[in-house]
Order: sequence, then C-alpha cells, then structure tokens
Amino acid sequence: MRRLVVLAAAATLLAGGCSSSKTGSVALDGSMRLAVVGIDHDVDPAAVVATNQSQMVLLDLLADGLTAIDPSDNQATASIASKWSLDSAGTTWTFDLKSDATFSDGTSITASRVIDALEHVASKPDSLQGSRLSIISGQPEFVSGAATHISGFVATDEYKLSVTTLVPDEDLPTLLASPLYGVTKQAEVASAPSTSAPAGPNSALWTVGSGPFRVDDPSGSLTSANRLARVKQDKARIATIELVRVADKPAALQAVQDGRADWAPAPAGTPEGAIGSPSTTAASSQGTVVSAPMGAEVFFGMNMANPTFASQQFRQAIVQAVDASKVASAGYAGVVANSAIVPPGVPGAVVDPCGASCRYNPEDSKFLLTQVFPDGKVPTIEIDTSDGAGEIAAANSVADQLIAVGIPAVVLAKPFNEYLSFVTSGNAQLFRFGWVGMSPTGGAYLAPLFRSKSLDNLTSFSSLDVDASLVAAAAVHGASKRAESYAAIEKAILAESPVMPIGAYRLSVGLGSSVHDYVAQLDGTFVVDKVWVDPGSNSSGN
Repeated sequence: MRRLVVLAAAATLLAGGCSSSKTGSVALDGSMRLAVVGIDHDVDPAAVVATNQSQMVLLDLLADGLTAIDPSDNQATASIASKWSLDSAGTTWTFDLKSDATFSDGTSITASRVIDALEHVASKPDSLQGSRLSIISGQPEFVSGAATHISGFVATDEYKLSVTTLVPDEDLPTLLASPLYGVTKQAEVASAPSTSAPAGPNSALWTVGSGPFRVDDPSGSLTSANRLARVKQDKARIATIELVRVADKPAALQAVQDGRADWAPAPAGTPEGAIGSPSTTAASSQGTVVSAPMGAEVFFGMNMANPTFASQQFRQAIVQAVDASKVASAGYAGVVANSAIVPPGVPGAVVDPCGASCRYNPEDSKFLLTQVFPDGKVPTIEIDTSDGAGEIAAANSVADQLIAVGIPAVVLAKPFNEYLSFVTSGNAQLFRFGWVGMSPTGGAYLAPLFRSKSLDNLTSFSSLDVDASLVAAAAVHGASKRAESYAAIEKAILAESPVMPIGAYRLSVGLGSSVHDYVAQLDGTFVVDKVWVDPGSNSSGN
C-alpha cells in the first residue's frame, strides 16, 4: 500500500524538598503535567503516527535526533550532532557527534548506534518516516532484504557519521530533526515485536532514548509509567513530567480546566481563549486554549490517470466551482481554508500561490464548462471519501457546489480502512486525502505528492519539468533561495489543477495558567528547553 496519511484527524516540586532553583523568575525544578491520550504502550520511533500529538510529544521528550529544529527560523540546529558538512557533489553529509552525548541509561551515543536507530525506522517502509528515508543510498536494497545494512549510512569514526543520498538534498539535516528520527538504543531491542504496541520482555527498552527525559519507573516502560525524569538540565527547565492518562481530547482539556494537568491536546477547532471556570474547588486557576499551525493540509485530489480529468480546463472548472472555506466549515474542525499546497508556518509558504485561476469563481467555472463541453454533456463526478461524519459532510459540500455550476456529482463513502486501500488503488476519481510534512520545507510537501514516480503521488500527476525542478530545488544552497524555488514549483503544479486545496490544520492545546514560555512546533511538539511551570501558582506546589 502506498504510504498515505489520511487526516481524520502536576506543577509540583521535586520530592526532595521545597526549595526552588531559579534563573531570575524561571523555575528549574518544577514538574509539568501532561494529559496524554492513547498512550498504553511504548513509543517506537518507527511506529509513532505523525498526527498523534501525544505520541509525538512523548517521543520528542525521550529521544533526540541528530539535529533539532530552531523555533526562530524552522531551520536545523545542533542536537546529538554538533556540526555537519556537505561534500562538493552535494550527496554526502558528514555529521560530527557530540562525544559526551549519552542515552538515558548513561551509555555513549556512537555513530554505529545512530545507524542502528535510523535503520530501524527505515525497516518500516510503509510508515511515513520510513518512506522518507528512501532518499538514502542503499535503502531499497535494505528494505527488500537484499542487504543487511543501508550502504548510505557509514560510521567513519566512533563519533562521525556519513550519510549519502541518491540525489543532492540540502534539506536532509532538517528532515532528520523530526522526532520520528529520534535515536533510541536499538542494539537492545532487536528481538522486540515490530508493531505499534510492542510487548514482551524487551518492550521497555524502546524508551531507552537520547532525549532530555527518561522513563522514571522500575519497568522502564511507558506502558505503566506515570513520570518522566529529566536527564539533561541544559535541555529542559522542568525537572519532571507527570503523565495524566485520559481517554480522549475532551477529557484531556477537562483535566486542565480542573487543575489536574498543565498541558493537553484540545479537540480540533476548540476556540482560543480562557478554558472556563474550574469544576472543583481544589483546582488551580483556569487555563487557556491556544492554537498554532500544524504542518498538515487536506485536499481533494483528481485522479489524472482517469480520462474524466484529462482536460486541464475541466479540472480548473472543478477547482473554481468550490469555496474551500465552506468545505472546511462543513466537515473539518480545526482546518483553516487555504489555497496552497505548502501550509502556513513552513518557511517560504505562499498565501495565494496559484492566483485567480484557482480562486472560487462559479461564473468562470461555468464558462470553462461551455468551452470543454459545448454540447452540455458534462460527466458525472464521483467524490470519494471515508465514512466519518465530517468527511461525508465535506464531500457533500463539494458535491452541492459542483452541482450548482452544472457538474453532476455523487458522493461515495467507504469504511476508513477500505478507503485507505481504495485511494491507493488508482480507481478513485475526485478523492479526499491529507498530507503531513516530515520537515518544515516546501520539498516535504511537493516532492512526495507530485514527483512522477513517488508512491505517494495519488493523483498520478506527471511532469518532466516539475520532476527536474524538484531535483534542482533540493540541491539549491541556502534555505531562503531553496524556498523560493519550491514556491515557483508549487505555482506550476497548481496551474495544472491536479488538486483542490481545502485548508491547513491548526492544533489547539490547553495550557494551565502556571505554564510560561510555551512555544509550539509545526509537528505538534513544543520547545522543551523554553517552557517552564511556576510551582507557586499551582495549588499542588509547596
């Protein structure tokens, strides 16, 4: 199956005493309580789902990558690797590891251990994170079983790693900053089950990570643990993470409202502002809901392998017939209408890359129909979607707007798992899908979805010029110039109308009033070395 992401969708002191270490007014020994949803097993980087915010946050706390994302500019910055360089051919990166970098159990992080961790992720090619490593030389042979290791990963020294890509890729350090490439101690878990919910005697070892926190539980496993303890003070202002396990996002937000949690993933579309009055007298003061861009978009794509969509004018007529804001309002809570492929927040993202030809304009849509079908025989369009209430409502909105301009349309909904297979079969017509970028770059959205031979190219869009431009853009030195190149490619793609962008997702979180300096990231995580919790403003402090 092609890799598709279909988007549905205690501030206490340490037990040792009540004294508070501070830099100015910033507490360095407090605790932050996270209301987490669906964490009933350990977080394996190869199995974490990029759109599961609780999983992503915990993985980010437990495992560092070679690089990290600097929130000031969304570019790669040092993490396990202290520096990196690229050869003159543009295909081999050399990462110098910090010689004092260690796992949470104190063992040294060496180049060979980093390779073990990355190969573990690459061994799951049907996952989003595994598929993105197809850029690495030797990955196809590794996943097919023809090779026992990825030839593009080489430990040139105990603390030096070279990574060779099939084509020049200046964005590789940014890609490897994703929590999904967090380094965990793979040598100890080779025999652990490769499922999303590891079990058995080795399952606890998935959480022997490299991040600022470790699991603080005798089992060493997140399955039953309720606390994470700080390992690296230079990477976190808070000393412990308390896990408040809840059933769903409404319950998570309620936990903040009741003063039982400091952070919670809120239901999609929750309005920003005060959460409300606490429901218990013992609760802390009310918190707030804040939202931030998520690196994810939702579209309706056109299967260009289907003769129905052979005419670019007809595809344009379909795009101009639909008001994306109506579709988003009908079915997608938390989605803000957006006419772009690259979502807001990604460096270089353009607000209106396509211009007038992609804007809602029913009169122009009707005119185009007369040009393509002078006899008035407009074919019926099948709108394919999964059977969730929101998805069906969005599809019906599209259908109603198409019918209004003279395009017959019918909605066909399938059970979610069946739909996943259907949209990758090549039999869909106008179909709903979503995409989440693995890194804050234009290439993370454009190349997987529109490169001719990409397994994620569900629209069957094919352009030799776009293919060549994507390769050239990835090799451009300088992030701002690279972003400009991707913006030009995005405009060229949208001019062909292979997709109808509906909108970009925003993630909402609830924050207790004692939380300070919270900075959200595009992947749903937050900047752990900035956030802090004031013990004095929480009733559980002492």
